Amino acid sequence: MEIFNAPLIYFFSQNVTTGKIMFIREAAILEMIVIHISLIILAVVILTSANIAVLNLMNKAILNEYNDSGSAERALKRMKNFTYIHYFAVIVPSSILFTLVPIFIILIILPNANISIADERLRLILQLMPTFIYFYLLQALRSLILNKTYATIRKVEYTCADTFLKIFKNISLGLFIISLIVLVTFGLFFYVLPELELTIWIWMGIQILIVAVALILVEIIYPWWNSRPPVPRPIKQESLKQMIKEFLVQQNAHEIVVLEYAATKDKYANVFADGLFRKRIYFSDYFMQRLSYEEIKAVLLHEINHLKNFHTFVQIITFLLPWPMLLFAGKITYLIGFAIENMGFDLTSTGKNVISGVIVILVFIYIGFLWPYLLRLHERQADEYAIRSGITPEVLISALTKVTALNDQPPSLGKLEEKLSTHPSLENRIKYINEFAKSMVK
Repeated sequence: MEIFNAPLIYFFSQNVTTGKIMFIREAAILEMIVIHISLIILAVVILTSANIAVLNLMNKAILNEYNDSGSAERALKRMKNFTYIHYFAVIVPSSILFTLVPIFIILIILPNANISIADERLRLILQLMPTFIYFYLLQALRSLILNKTYATIRKVEYTCADTFLKIFKNISLGLFIISLIVLVTFGLFFYVLPELELTIWIWMGIQILIVAVALILVEIIYPWWNSRPPVPRPIKQESLKQMIKEFLVQQNAHEIVVLEYAATKDKYANVFADGLFRKRIYFSDYFMQRLSYEEIKAVLLHEINHLKNFHTFVQIITFLLPWPMLLFAGKITYLIGFAIENMGFDLTSTGKNVISGVIVILVFIYIGFLWPYLLRLHERQADEYAIRSGITPEVLISALTKVTALNDQPPSLGKLEEKLSTHPSLENRIKYINEFAKSMVK
């Protein structure tokens, strides 16, 4: 007798000699379910306990930094660095290990499992969903533990409702990422796997890679996603509202609507443009209340350039651009292989697997490094536009310095951190603005 694999739970067996499928007795089914659930519970307990221990150590180190230095900027920088380390060194590996539980059942508990591609399409999706649920459990756990420390450092008041709202924003972003991953997964199984000779180990690698890329994408995109405002409203101060209206008319940008949103409670200084459907500029009230009229004009010109050049639209399109490469990776592999064979070289199935792997790696490099570079380039273009429109470098630099200081952000970033960031560091931004202003004088 040979065990035949059905999604997640193994309900029937196939006789090798006759080919007839017979149902396993109910006791065996119950035993299989108990083993599966027990392993998942054991994995959750062990991995979650490890995460809590690491988070408590992080929390203690951050508070010690704040108490010793008295600097919110240094403490928050340490928190940010620890958060990156925790994400990539703890959360991502924990989530990936969690995905291995069903694989462990197949390879160890059921060593004779016959894995068919048809079954794996459904089984992979069912296996990924608990992984992402557990991933968000770890994210929520991190938010709950570090939230009080963040509030202490920035001297703000956070309620449980505020914390869970942030967690909800994480989940909503995750649902978007998961939808892309599901699309890619079906693309891989419909276009890539049927055309390639894959061993169980290569299949496992693809499965783990899908989870890893998805989790890393969440961390890369989350800072941009988190800047979306809660409830925008018209500007309250009439004199400021009138000044902005007249300035927009002068810039031939009367169709743009400028709104504000409440962020004083969070001490969050930010401004961004959203021109995908309607041209709008959003200021956090915490930021706007601390800017002079000239600084507001500088910031407005910066955001107007984003709208005039459709930067939001370009950023969304360029983010979605590489995904068809994964969906049609099998076809691309076939075309490359055909070209190589026409050149007189033999391409084995291993060679085809390598080509498909390179395609996946190229997509990850594009999303992780080239896409953030495009966003940083947009920031430079917007700064240039503000200077060309008559704003002095001193005024623009003053506004940028204020947003950095108000958010207790460091003025400089490490080389790798800068390359992964969607915005240049204040230090590099000031340097570039001064150089551009000098080049205009010449």
